[in-house]
Amino acid sequence: MNQFDLDDNKLEILNKFKDRISDLELPYNEDYYVIKWLKARCFDIDKAEKMIRNSMEYRAQNDMINIDKYDPPEVIKRYSATGLFPTSKDGYPFQWELFGRLDMKGLMYSCKKSDLEMNTISQAYKMEKYCRQQTVKMNKLIDGIIVIFDMEKCGTSHLWRSGIQMYMYLVQLLEDNYPEMVKYLYVINAPAFLPILYRIAKPLLSDDMRNKIQFLGSDFRQRLIDKIGAEYLPQCLGGTLTGPNGDARCCHLATQGGKIPESYYLKNVNFLDHLEKVTVPRADKLVIKFQVEEKDSILKWEFQTNDKDIGFGISFRGNEKEKKILPITRINSHIVPEYGSLVCENLGLYKVIFDNSFSWTKSKVLFYNIELCVKGELEDLQEDLKKNDS
Repeated sequence: MNQFDLDDNKLEILNKFKDRISDLELPYNEDYYVIKWLKARCFDIDKAEKMIRNSMEYRAQNDMINIDKYDPPEVIKRYSATGLFPTSKDGYPFQWELFGRLDMKGLMYSCKKSDLEMNTISQAYKMEKYCRQQTVKMNKLIDGIIVIFDMEKCGTSHLWRSGIQMYMYLVQLLEDNYPEMVKYLYVINAPAFLPILYRIAKPLLSDDMRNKIQFLGSDFRQRLIDKIGAEYLPQCLGGTLTGPNGDARCCHLATQGGKIPESYYLKNVNFLDHLEKVTVPRADKLVIKFQVEEKDSILKWEFQTNDKDIGFGISFRGNEKEKKILPITRINSHIVPEYGSLVCENLGLYKVIFDNSFSWTKSKVLFYNIELCVKGELEDLQEDLKKNDS
C-alpha cells in the first residue's frame, strides 16, 4: 500500500486518469485532489473523467477563478443559517448547518437561483481553502470537513417540496464540483418526521455520502466534544467556545437564520411548475379528500391564486359528525403563496377545501399541491441508527 491506501489496480487507474485529464488546467495538481474525483465515481475512470470535465467547464463558465471575490446579497449574509469553523481538535474544519432555522422559502423568494448557487460554491471554496491551510499547519493531510446538521426548530414547513428540491440541488452542485469534501456528517436535534425527510433525500445521495451520515441522539453534545473538542465547539452545542460578549451561539462565525421579512422578497418570483392548475368557479368550492389510515401522517399544502383571494380550510370526519380542523379563512394567496401542514392525529376522512362561494361574479385560477405523507416503516433509519451505535 501507499500513502493513499490504494492497491496496485487503483494506482494504475490513477495514473491512467492523470494521463487522460492532462489537458485540463486543474485548480490543484496533487494526487490527493485528483483521487477525490475517482473516489466520487468508485474508480470508474470514464465516469470520473466526465465528472471532472463537466466541473472544469462549469467553473470556466461561471468565472470560478474569482469566486473569492463573490459578495452575496444581504439576505444571504443575514439569513443563510450556516457557519464554517476553521479547525477542530484533529485539525479538520467543521461546518455548523442550522437547517432547522433555515427559511428556504424566504431565501428562494428573496434572491436569484444564481446567487444561491454562487454562495454554495463560495462556501465550498472557503472550506477547501481551510483544509489546505490546515494541511500545512498540522503537517498532515486534511482533505475534508466535518458537518453538524442541526435540525433544532425544524418544522413541517421544511417539507415544502420546492424548498427540498432547491436544497438538494445545491447539495448535488457541491458534490459535483467539490467531491469527497465531507468526512463525517452528524445529524442532531432530529424531529419526529425525520424519516420522511430522510426518505426524500436518500435516493439523491451517493452510497459513500450515506455511509458518512450519523444520527446522534440526546447525548449528541458529548459525542461532538469527543469528535471536535470542547474548545473548538460552540457552547450551545456542549463546548466552551463563545463569541463576543459570551455569545454561546458564536454568531460571529455562524449566521442564525430565522424568518426572512417579506420586505426582502423579489417581485414576480414563480414556483408554479410542479403545481396543479384548476379554475374554481364563482360561488363554488373545490374539495379534495384524503382518507388517513395511519396516525400522525402529515397533510401538507401549497397554493397560489392568479388574482384575488380564496377561502381555505380543512375539516375532519371520523366516527362522529364532521368537524372543522382549520376554519375556512380568506387567504391573500395572490400576493404571497400560502403553504403549511397539519399532523393528522386521528384516523378518518380529511377534506381540504378551497372556497370561492363568497365571490358571485369572479372565478379563481388556483395553483395547488396537496400531499399526504405517511410515516410508514422506519427500517432504513433504524439501520443507520444501529450502524452509528456499533
